[in-house]
Amino acid sequence: MKQEAHEILKRAIAQHREQLLSGKQPCLGILWDYGGREHPEVNLMADAVEERIPDQLLRSKSVTRNLIKRLAESFAAKRFYDLNASKFIVASWADALGLFQLDPSFFTPSATRQVPGAPPVPESKSRHMSTSISINGRTLVHCESTRSCHVQGVWIEVSTHG
Repeated sequence: MKQEAHEILKRAIAQHREQLLSGKQPCLGILWDYGGREHPEVNLMADAVEERIPDQLLRSKSVTRNLIKRLAESFAAKRFYDLNASKFIVASWADALGLFQLDPSFFTPSATRQVPGAPPVPESKSRHMSTSISINGRTLVHCESTRSCHVQGVWIEVSTHG
């Protein structure tokens, strides 16, 4: 779950801030030590360090939704990542660094978010899909999407046959 990966980053940064920011490999190792091996998002968090996303956030005078969006779009384009995944990564770093407060609804899957004023979607008609790829019991990719996601340079298309 994204929220668990976010919490791993927050716990790790409290004690290892400088090491996390020093490079991709130290960041990945620390996040794995904090339980991140089960969360593919931590790989993207380490990639963000390589792209200097946390440094850009720290140098900014003010971290706003627009800045997070702009950095996420750049990160997604450079790494060929899904834009929503990139927004999650940038926003997680901003929150973990104490520069931006995430709204708890950020972790609610968009398929279950209630739009103000809209009638609730009946559970039987909502379609939420989850796909995982595992090798030797280790989850390499976990995608919660209605269409596709991009992880580690691979597009995963999610479809139903009915």
